[in-house]
Amino acid sequence: MPGGLGHRAWFTSAARMRIRPALLPVIVSSTLLSVGCYEYRPVSDTGALSARRVELTLTDSGAVVLAPRIGPTVEAIEGIYLGDSAGAHVLAVAVSRTRNGSETDWRGEHVVVPHTLVSSLRERRFSPTRTAFASALAAIGIGGMTAALRGGGESPGSIPVIAPPTGK
Repeated sequence: MPGGLGHRAWFTSAARMRIRPALLPVIVSSTLLSVGCYEYRPVSDTGALSARRVELTLTDSGAVVLAPRIGPTVEAIEGIYLGDSAGAHVLAVAVSRTRNGSETDWRGEHVVVPHTLVSSLRERRFSPTRTAFASALAAIGIGGMTAALRGGGESPGSIPVIAPPTGK
C-alpha cells in the first residue's frame, strides 16, 4: 500500500516529538535519584557490616603480603563484607585500587584479609548532601542547555536597528 509506511513513520516521529518534552523531567529526575552520591565513612563495629559495601585500605606490609593474591601495589580493595572470621575480614571483592589510582574490576572473589594488614575499614553510605548538590548542578546545567537550545534574542540573519544620533 503506497504511503502507508511513510504515514506511520511520520506519525511515530510526530508522536515522539510531543512525548519527549513531557518525559524529559521525569527521565532526568529518575536518573539522578537512582544514581545518587556515596561516600566512605570509618567503621568501628564490624558486627553490623554483613552484606554491606566496604573499602579496606591496606598497610604497606599488607600490600606486600597480599600481592600474590590481589596483585602488586594494591592500596585498597572494595567489596561486599561477608564477615569477620578468626581475626580476618572476609570480602567478596568488586574492585581493587593500586597506589597510582588505577582500578581493576573483580567478580566477587572471596579474599581473606587479616586485621593486622588493614590500616582502615570504611563503609559505603549514601550522601544526601552530595546528591542534592550534584542534582542542583545537573538541574542548572540542563536549564542552561535548554535555554541555549531554545534560543532567545535575535533570529539569525536579522539586522539590528540602530537609532541615529539626536544631534543635541
